[in-house]
Amino acid sequence: MKSLARVGLAARGIIYLLIGWLAWLTAAGDPEDSKKDQTGALQEIAQHSGGRVLLGVLAAGLAGYALWRLSECILGSAGEDDGIGHRLLSGVRAVAYGSLAYTAASLVFGSGGGSGDKQKTVTARLMESTAGRWAIAAVGAVVIGVGIAFIVKGAMRKFMKHFALGGARRRFVVITGCAGNIARGAVFVLTGGVVIHAAWTYDAEQARGLDGALQELAQTSGGPVLLYIAGAGLALFGVYGLAEAAWRRL
Repeated sequence: MKSLARVGLAARGIIYLLIGWLAWLTAAGDPEDSKKDQTGALQEIAQHSGGRVLLGVLAAGLAGYALWRLSECILGSAGEDDGIGHRLLSGVRAVAYGSLAYTAASLVFGSGGGSGDKQKTVTARLMESTAGRWAIAAVGAVVIGVGIAFIVKGAMRKFMKHFALGGARRRFVVITGCAGNIARGAVFVLTGGVVIHAAWTYDAEQARGLDGALQELAQTSGGPVLLYIAGAGLALFGVYGLAEAAWRRL
């Protein structure tokens, strides 16, 4: 299980590095890189030589991460608050990264490109009713709450409880962990805001995830500069993820 966790943390780190890179390409004016979420990063890998091999490795890693989180949901996590809240959070992570592993595996075998269209269809159907719009707004509020938690985690260095390091390695983890978690949290808050705004205006096209939030950021005054900052922050979270894979206590 430790090995699965470490491979999974590395896979997550690589995906966030790719998201940061795609955000930078968009800030530089490349319109082809408009999809800058986790699925978009996987689709970008699939387009390159040797991409399917790397996708297969990432799919296995993400599946390992999902299994690790599922084990925490069922059995609890040593050294953590073993309450229902932590178990539910681990369960949500298991589902999210299990879905991402499935997407990566689907791309390996030449399918999986239409997941975004299916999501839009479901969102559009929900938008047709008042209860559905409230449900979408509630999801946006939860995403904002998660983003705030990430910001607090980064600002207060709560992630350091998972490390027993000293010297240069500790400083490296502190810098990448603080900047990366705060940037990730800020993008999550923006994502939740975009989802709530879409529910308020009955616009299913705007009810997108991370890519929609970054596109919204690109359209603001000083958008390219903000995209460069967001991309750098998300890439730093990816570097922090690789540090977790190497040095986190499990």
